[in-house]
Amino acid sequence: MVANVTRVPSTPLTREEANARLDGNDVGDSQVEAIATLTFQQSINCCGVTSVAYALSALGCPTTVDDLFLKVGMNVDSAVGDGMTLAEIYDAAQRYVARVGLPIFVECYHFDEFKASAMGWATATAAELESGLDDLLILNFHSGIAHGWASGGGGHFSVLAAADEAKGDVIMADVHGVKYGSFWATPATQMFEAMADKDSCGRSRGALRFGRTDRPVDRPLPGLTPTVLDWAHPPAPYHASALRAYVPHHWDAGLGARNMARSLAAKGLTPTTATVVTVPAVTSAELVAALVKAGLGKKGVVVLAAYEFNTAYGAPLMAKEKGEAGALSHGTRAWSPVAAVDADADTTDGAGVVLAPAHHVILAGRLWATSAERLAAAMAAATDDDGNDVSFVVLDNRGEGQTSA
Repeated sequence: MVANVTRVPSTPLTREEANARLDGNDVGDSQVEAIATLTFQQSINCCGVTSVAYALSALGCPTTVDDLFLKVGMNVDSAVGDGMTLAEIYDAAQRYVARVGLPIFVECYHFDEFKASAMGWATATAAELESGLDDLLILNFHSGIAHGWASGGGGHFSVLAAADEAKGDVIMADVHGVKYGSFWATPATQMFEAMADKDSCGRSRGALRFGRTDRPVDRPLPGLTPTVLDWAHPPAPYHASALRAYVPHHWDAGLGARNMARSLAAKGLTPTTATVVTVPAVTSAELVAALVKAGLGKKGVVVLAAYEFNTAYGAPLMAKEKGEAGALSHGTRAWSPVAAVDADADTTDGAGVVLAPAHHVILAGRLWATSAERLAAAMAAATDDDGNDVSFVVLDNRGEGQTSA
């Protein structure tokens, strides 16, 4: 949990005052100037989408809010009326970058208590600001906490412009200048508390990092661990072409759907052969070997696994629903495709296996990584027997000559 701190009111700043705060800080000055030259402000309540447009434009890829809505196909009523979670805004940014073919990577960092710390946030902020306009952060935070209000406020997205190290403040370039002011400053520790606040889906808020793929920047940010996999520009050894097959073409496809809701026919997997593979639950190395042997990652092969979500994720992120919905569901157990595996990774490596759930996308994102060790334990937790074995289903339409699992 985030420790309670004494909140102080944020400080409204003009562009000139923001620059004066950064006198002698060339990196901060250049970032403030680049953002200040952008003239559009949101006229409707879609701060997340507007922040993405700001970030892309500041990094040399001019983008409007309309561009994002049109290319991604988002529901305007949902974005404006319901608001969007950090994972949803990340999904929108990833889709736009992929469809337009921008030289931009995007990283998602949820500030859950088991993922982020105030010290890590300070390290990440320093690293991001040091790289200048090769990358940019947009923050998702509770506006009331960030501004030091006694009450009120809610979820908001805006651009991190710079940091005033002398005062210990972060300087924000707000996308809703009419409501909050174009620039304002608040203590970095207070902003961390605002980002650790939980949103309507019960998960902590956080930050999205946008960076140029054609410039040398460290990935991920020092001090932070990505919580959703970048499927448009994935880390080695994963390949974008293979991962994109698990991202539905339409924006809201699969949102909230349960257990194998993805269209297998659309992936060319009919007719198929189906094979059940069983491996010892306690041996994560054998699970990896079995996934590789089954053909995971090859065209025409999909692997489906049943697992307990929280065990696979490594934290109690999801609670069993109450009432009728909970009684008729599998609780925290689910079926999902296993999108990829890194056969060379240590079985404790948190990025060793990639899952592509069709459920709770607004909470955890389209694709997220876990370790083979956690996945083996999660699969064992989802079985109805004593948990001595785990099994997964292989669907294969490679035809004649295919190897048996």
